[in-house]
Amino acid sequence: MRYYKLNERFALRGFSLGKTFALIDDTNGKHIPIKPYIAEVLKLCNGRVDFDMPVFPPEYEKILKLLVDRGYIVKKETKDEILPYQEYKETSIREIRAIRD
Repeated sequence: MRYYKLNERFALRGFSLGKTFALIDDTNGKHIPIKPYIAEVLKLCNGRVDFDMPVFPPEYEKILKLLVDRGYIVKKETKDEILPYQEYKETSIREIRAIRD
């Protein structure tokens, strides 16, 4: 089994009714713009989804490798859930500073 989870310093957020996405870095408040198709993969990187299941498109492998290489996610052999504040949430730009809502 193969699981992925967000690095603990990041939280995934969506803006403008799910049309714009960003990873929020909890250590410095910066947000990293994320393309929608990458955000869809990141939503699954919660430490509970087994990526060895045959339901995922082959292009997910390239995206997962890129995300690991950039330090946005970590690979796990067992389930290891992300922290509550890291879960994907829709938010307004005004709320961006308070990612632990």
